[in-house]
Formats: sequence, C-alpha cells, structure tokens
Amino acid sequence: MSELIPYETTEEDLVKLSQMDFGGIHKFIREKANQLNPGKFTVNSLSELVGIAPSTISKVETGKQKKLSSDILDKISKKISVPLEVFNPEYYKIDPKPFTICGITSNVHNFNILAPSYRMQVSLKAFSPSGVLYKELEEIVPLSVLESEEFIWEIEQLIEKIKIRRNTWVRKQSAVEQLNEWSQAGEEEHD
Repeated sequence: MSELIPYETTEEDLVKLSQMDFGGIHKFIREKANQLNPGKFTVNSLSELVGIAPSTISKVETGKQKKLSSDILDKISKKISVPLEVFNPEYYKIDPKPFTICGITSNVHNFNILAPSYRMQVSLKAFSPSGVLYKELEEIVPLSVLESEEFIWEIEQLIEKIKIRRNTWVRKQSAVEQLNEWSQAGEEEHD
C-alpha cells in the first residue's frame, strides 16, 4: 500500500469515541482513514484488504454484529495502522491517549525515519491594539517523526518565552513608574 496520510486524534475525538460502542469506534477510525486517504478505506476496499465480506464490516459498524475475530481485527488494525487496543471501548474509559490513524506501520524495515509523516498546521493571527488584523500566517508543515516532537517542544518553548518576556517587561515598566513617582516626590520636596 502506498504512503498514507496520517490523522492524529484529538481530545475531542477521544471524548466522542468514549461514548461509542465497538462498531461506532470501528466506523469512526475507518471513515477518518478514508477521509484523508480517499477510496483506500471504504467498506469495500477495507473488506478486500483483510479478506472478509463487505457486509461483515457494515454489520459491525451498524451494531448488528458485536465483534470480529481477533485475527481479522488485527489485520484491520495493521491496514489502518492503529494500535489494536483502540478498537476496545474500555480503552477510552480511563485516561485514553491520543493515537494516530494511518500512522507508522509495523513494516519497520521499509520505514524511513526522516520521511515526512506528520503535518503540522501553524496558524497565527496578529492584531493591533485596536483589534485590526495586521498579520496572518497559515502554513502546513510536513515533518518527520524525529522533527515532530521537537517542533511541538519548540513551539511550547516559544510561547513560554513570550510569557516570560511579557512578565519581565511588566516588572520593568512598574519599576520605571516607581522611579518616576519617587523622582516627582523628590522634586516637590525641593520646591
């Protein structure tokens, strides 16, 4: 199968998934995979990939069939490149972790650690004090596995640095204002 476009689940996704049964979870994951990789994970194409009838997938996703054999579920997990445990509704009950749909495959010998496998969306809107938008940046940056974690850390550090810088300037401004008050008070005493 050619390279897949991955999707990183969000906290909002995890909340939705926690309210679903096995069939709903399966449908969510399959549809999200197909949304980013059109035609690759339709009911028909997935059933062909794992060697089962399309009606079996349809029955699972509509709740008419409550489970799949472990070997079929394992095949689906590998084809969609998700951890097997994310199909289990219990996974979402206590502190579920976000996961990637169409993420890194188990085919490690063909895995290129430097190949872009994440897409980071960077959005910035800068407004003047009067609320007028004067700069806007919208960029999707392809990153490798190695770069993605570092990129997130750098953005978090940049935000923290801006907060610290802001606090420093607030303290400096306060000190200047205090000096001005003392200076004015001293001038009034000499008058």
